[in-house]
Amino acid sequence: MNFYCQFLMSVNFWTCYNFIRSMKLKLNLLTFFLIVITVSNAVADELVFVQAISNTRKRFIISRGLEHDISIGQTRAFSNDSVSVMCKVLEVGRDNSLWQVVDGQTAVPFKRGDTVLFHTHLMDIMKEVLKEKERRRVEKLVESGRIDSLRDEESGKYIRMTKAVRRPNFIIRGAMARAVYQSVSSTDSSSTSSRQGLHLEGLYTKQFINRRFDWGIGFRWDRETEEVSSQNIIIPTDRKMVITEFVYNFDKFRQTLNNIYMGVGFGAGQTTSTVDIENKKGIVLAMPYAKFGLLSHLGGEYYLIIETVIESLISKEKFLETGKEQSSSILNGKIAAGLRFNIL
Repeated sequence: MNFYCQFLMSVNFWTCYNFIRSMKLKLNLLTFFLIVITVSNAVADELVFVQAISNTRKRFIISRGLEHDISIGQTRAFSNDSVSVMCKVLEVGRDNSLWQVVDGQTAVPFKRGDTVLFHTHLMDIMKEVLKEKERRRVEKLVESGRIDSLRDEESGKYIRMTKAVRRPNFIIRGAMARAVYQSVSSTDSSSTSSRQGLHLEGLYTKQFINRRFDWGIGFRWDRETEEVSSQNIIIPTDRKMVITEFVYNFDKFRQTLNNIYMGVGFGAGQTTSTVDIENKKGIVLAMPYAKFGLLSHLGGEYYLIIETVIESLISKEKFLETGKEQSSSILNGKIAAGLRFNIL
């Protein structure tokens, strides 16, 4: 019985000892492979010298060849501080190789003599592919006007992306107007007068053609007073017009979401005036008006609008009491301010 117990104890001891030895071997092998993988990843990215670039800026030569395990058809990523591109090998020599950018619409972003990072690890390549896809996606969104971006012009990096730009937008705008020239038929040309007033507008705008162009349609209400000093008469005028305008947006200012713009517009509607005790009514045309302004981002979906406007107004009215017709032409200069926003 004692002999049987001693035998079992010896068997269990040697089994445990062999198990521990095998576990140590496995741990050592695992550690070895981890070290190999870590070292291989550490040396996966290499700095290479750009020896030459073709005139088309689609191909370039680097100082790596057959001795560095480069072969025809390989695809690798090259990058500097601001951009990465995927390239493939066309020709290879012992100490150098000819590469071409995979994307036919992209030019080589390096210069002759530059030192760039050459990615040789598969995971690095996949990361660069994903980065390239994301870059193209962002550029398409920016070009379509669905997002705005802050981009550093020197480095080309996107500093920050804003949330989607909601189109269409709404504009509420007010302007102080003053006539710089006016002529009225059937009046004494020697009489002097001045005209000024307030113009209020509300517009619905949306993207037109591409992200640089906006088209808007809306309503405008004018209240002006004309003071004829020689006759001591004040003539109030009310206008109600439907207006439409086209705006071209210039590039954003550096590292901001602000930009300047220019545009033209047209309008048509009804005008009413009172001269002493006589009332006249007719049609008015804004043909056309031109503007130059600044769009300043306030935050979120809100933008401040500041602009200068010059416009030509042509009206044809009829006195209600006598039926006499009278036409007028006015050239206004305006300073306007307003708010662009989205509530949808």
